[in-house]
Amino acid sequence: MAIPHYANIVPLHETYHKIRKSRFNGRDVIIDEEVDVIISEWMGYMLLYESMLGSVIVARDRWLRPGGLILPSHATLYMAPVTHLERYSESIDFWRNVYGIDSK
Repeated sequence: MAIPHYANIVPLHETYHKIRKSRFNGRDVIIDEEVDVIISEWMGYMLLYESMLGSVIVARDRWLRPGGLILPSHATLYMAPVTHLERYSESIDFWRNVYGIDSK
């Protein structure tokens, strides 16, 4: 989580008195002003599995000042085609004959 690291870095900055930290879900909080930076742990495993990006997008749209930063700001997802006949058979072939209807 970013907040424990915040305690070590932010007090060294000259604008420390202007910085406010909050730990919350972006959908559940009310903030009365725009912010310069949103730091979030939005990456689930396999990058998108836990669907946490949506709350960061909500927070961005509600509170991020134009020109503000979201950290981390991007990710790269690599994919490659794979053939796994046993898994295919378990997942897809199952549907070829449902309730006696042969869909081949």
